[in-house]
Amino acid sequence: MEVQMQERLADLKQDFEKGEYQLQSLVQQETVLRESLLRVSGAIRILEELLSTDQENTVREETAGATQTRADGQR
Repeated sequence: MEVQMQERLADLKQDFEKGEYQLQSLVQQETVLRESLLRVSGAIRILEELLSTDQENTVREETAGATQTRADGQR
């Protein structure tokens, strides 16, 4: 009986070590993924700001052009 318990104990310790290793690996993967998501999020934010600025500039140019056309037409 004692031999069986020692064998079972050895198996459980081995399973525990495997589980710890897998958990450590998953934590590392989570860290890498979070860092990647953070970079992508930053890139998205920058591109959205650039696109917003470009759209605002286009609207200003169109408005200025329309104002100039009306002013030219009134002469």
